[in-house]
Amino acid sequence: MKAGISTMVFGKENRLLTLEEVKIITETGMKYIELSDLHDIDFEIFNDLKQNGIGIFSVHAEYLGADISEADQYKKIKGIDYAKKGIDR
Repeated sequence: MKAGISTMVFGKENRLLTLEEVKIITETGMKYIELSDLHDIDFEIFNDLKQNGIGIFSVHAEYLGADISEADQYKKIKGIDYAKKGIDR
């Protein structure tokens, strides 16, 4: 099994993941992360992750307003439309 952690644990929306946080992940022994949609992504962070032996296991899709697993058909269709717009950005 591959253990990992989501960057969501660092909270604070709309800011960059920092090198300090990458080092905290390394100190926990985690080798994989999921990049949360809460964080803006600076491409330099990819180098920092690689240099610290951390791989990206997944990237969390934006989910606020885009829950495509919603049981209510109207909300589900609205979520799918919202997700499609995000892809087209």
